[in-house]
Amino acid sequence: MSEETKGLRPEDYQDAITVQDASNLSGVIVAFGKVIDRMRHDRVDVRTHPITRLFGEQVAWLSGGGSSALMRCTNTYNTARLDCEIAAKGESGVVERIAQMGDKPGDLEEYRILKGETA
Repeated sequence: MSEETKGLRPEDYQDAITVQDASNLSGVIVAFGKVIDRMRHDRVDVRTHPITRLFGEQVAWLSGGGSSALMRCTNTYNTARLDCEIAAKGESGVVERIAQMGDKPGDLEEYRILKGETA
């Protein structure tokens, strides 16, 4: 068994704290995957572990959950879900419209209007 999968180490807890200043989303995700492997080795509940909460928070931040561009949108999950639903149906131009909006939307209804959807 490799050193990477022998179980949680104190460094993993420190990494969860340090990653709060990270700016590279893919690097955070790769590091998180390695820590999850060690959590599984220790048979801990990954979903409720404090390391998961800290890594998850940074992933959310880096993927727009806390960015200034979406800060005024009241529910960034719903807007992301809406985009995925539209894109899953094959509608083109979703990404381009979002880029044009910048930080203009104030709530989900305004976001839908700016995207050309009807209420």
